[in-house]
Amino acid sequence: MEKGMKYLRENKPFGVTGLFKKLDLTGDFNGRAERLGEFFGEEKVKISKVPFRVNLDRKTVETRVEGPENIRLDVGESGIKSLFFLGYGAFLDSPFGHKRGYCDNSEHFSVSVHYADGTEVERIPRDVYLKSRQWSDILRRKGWVKQFPEKGKTPPIAKLHLYRFFTNSDQEIEYIEIMDKYEKKAQYLVFAITAELTKEKQRKVKASRPENLPEAVKIAEELSISVSRIEPQVPINLEIENSKIAGLKITFHKSVENVRISIEKVRKRPQEIPKPAT
Repeated sequence: MEKGMKYLRENKPFGVTGLFKKLDLTGDFNGRAERLGEFFGEEKVKISKVPFRVNLDRKTVETRVEGPENIRLDVGESGIKSLFFLGYGAFLDSPFGHKRGYCDNSEHFSVSVHYADGTEVERIPRDVYLKSRQWSDILRRKGWVKQFPEKGKTPPIAKLHLYRFFTNSDQEIEYIEIMDKYEKKAQYLVFAITAELTKEKQRKVKASRPENLPEAVKIAEELSISVSRIEPQVPINLEIENSKIAGLKITFHKSVENVRISIEKVRKRPQEIPKPAT
């Protein structure tokens, strides 16, 4: 085992919130990595404790082997702190104009994050463990987090890398673009993308008195409520507003008399709520 790889596989990247959403790229797959064999074995995998959803049919999002190409991936989410990419590049060697084994030139390759307000940020994602903005080739040993052996093949046919792109969590991400701008031979592959959510996505609402509770709690996907009652005779009226609730946990300490919780299911999607990612 290469020095340091045991540590990389057993530890999550520095500074993550631990709240993730695996983006579904089912509708965006445009390539098949036939020659790489069976990599993962299961749809849900964790790389350095970051969860990913991969396609067992060996499908990938990939640019062409030669010539510029932009690939759009719709997101439609807000409250995202960063995006984790699981992938690698191919044909990124010095004879093709790149640095040996990787590309760090944004004029050759970049990822562009487009926000719903019309603004965008463009740069190369950062290799999580090398701490530099680059996209590594299929056999680059530095920074790899998983390798794919193929029966009868030595050395392993591919080494997978983990990349991170920091975003503005206050803005809704409309879509991502993978931008291959190289005129010669180069190719960039993505197996899965995971959105790292801000801590506000899992709000903790605590109150010692009913009057300290907000009248309406607006949440995104996860909500944890802890209430300590001091005046049992005063009812708690907690109204939860949102388009969807993935998880809800409410804990009451001491007395739980006169508690009313209202969760309303809307019949029609309100106009101001963005459509979920496809």
